[in-house]
Amino acid sequence: MLLDIYRFLASVAVFLYHIDTRIYPFLENLENGFLGVDFFFVLSGFVITNMVIPDVLSGSFKPKLFLLRRLARLMPGILVLNLLLLPTASGQIDVYLSGIFFSVFYLSDIYPVMNFLCGNSLEYPINVAQCWSLAVEEQFYILFSFTIRYYNVVVNLFNRRLYLIFLIFLIITVISEYVMGKWFYKFPLWRMCEILLGVLISLFRLFDNVLIKKLCSKIYPVIVSLILIFYLLKHNDISKLYFPLIHIIFALLSFLLVLFSVAWERNMQNNSLRKLIVKLAFLGKYSYGLYLYHLALFLVVPRFLNFSQELEYGIVSCMLLLISFLSYHLVENPIKIYVNKKISILEKSL
Repeated sequence: MLLDIYRFLASVAVFLYHIDTRIYPFLENLENGFLGVDFFFVLSGFVITNMVIPDVLSGSFKPKLFLLRRLARLMPGILVLNLLLLPTASGQIDVYLSGIFFSVFYLSDIYPVMNFLCGNSLEYPINVAQCWSLAVEEQFYILFSFTIRYYNVVVNLFNRRLYLIFLIFLIITVISEYVMGKWFYKFPLWRMCEILLGVLISLFRLFDNVLIKKLCSKIYPVIVSLILIFYLLKHNDISKLYFPLIHIIFALLSFLLVLFSVAWERNMQNNSLRKLIVKLAFLGKYSYGLYLYHLALFLVVPRFLNFSQELEYGIVSCMLLLISFLSYHLVENPIKIYVNKKISILEKSL
């Protein structure tokens, strides 16, 4: 439940990061909003792994069906995104078609590689630039779906050697920055390591660790983690550090926040606080739409309205909330439910 609220706040941070601070100077205090993507990766790793572990342990996990469910969850939003971008096709058909290709086939993160293989003839999919993170996730989960079956082997191998995984994460991140240069930010290899941090929480059930449970008997570790995360989001001077360092620190803080929040929530005693969290958890439903559609609206709305930028941003914000709401209830959720029903029928017949 808490994680749903965090997901919503992370999407808002990314949205605010893309607003011109010259129009709203107070947003300079959130110039590190791009770090919300790092949190998405860690959170995704935990949530997805936690969902599939019961099936893995029971022997009923099917990689193809798992990937089909992932497709049913993400693809409807991508199709809505490309529909919203249709007005940009006029005069820029190459860019629009490039956006469809890279978003639908989850290839936005490896554009440099694809462009090189195609003789530098591909248009950069600027209109769907945010889809690079979805591409990283889907590429990770393709690998994940065919390796999670070796759950017992992995747990036994790394159970007392988790520090090795964190060390590998640090090494891959630093090397990636050195090798990839300006493309480092979207480079899938080290981003997958961030997802892996979330996977570890569920894979090794770290929230059931005796010391973690004792530490999280009170909400204080959660509060401290949140304060540190908001500090990193607010202080733009920190982003001037050696570039990978801020991502490493934020990913590790995200790891701790997810771990502490899950451990605390599992033992929460305050019923009033639980009720409040349950009421706010619905916000997480619309985080995907907020993240996916906001750049498209920044591109499309000015084509039809000739207002001041301040007013345009206000209109975009209202439209974004409305479209995210409608997209979830009229497109994303109905398709997900329909596909999941078909998959359930298929599973019974196997």
